[in-house]
Amino acid sequence: MDYMNRLKKSLWLAILMVCFAVVVPMQPCDASERKFNFDFDASDPVGYRARIMAINYAKAQLVVAEQTVLVVDLISGEQRFSTALKNAKGKSIALELFEKGDLVLIEGLRQPDGSIIASFIQKLNR
Repeated sequence: MDYMNRLKKSLWLAILMVCFAVVVPMQPCDASERKFNFDFDASDPVGYRARIMAINYAKAQLVVAEQTVLVVDLISGEQRFSTALKNAKGKSIALELFEKGDLVLIEGLRQPDGSIIASFIQKLNR
């Protein structure tokens, strides 16, 4: 009887360890930490008032005025750079509340690769 209890416990422990081995090495989602070659000095300030042409929530990016706009929260050296997302009244909102076709005001920095790292995105009234 004691042997059967040990066997059951060992079997469950083995199943648990296999599950743990499968889950732990999984890759993070697209919007999690990524490496950027980000340089404040090599960036040019830009601003747009246009409609969202496309949006990818998983990658935290928008296409506005045919430009790729990245929504970020990153640290470069001792500087933190985070995108502020606001509604028409100036209150903070989540990225998921932006939709294709929304009129937005965007301020940010153009990177040498042509993408824009947004510092501010505000949804405007239609």
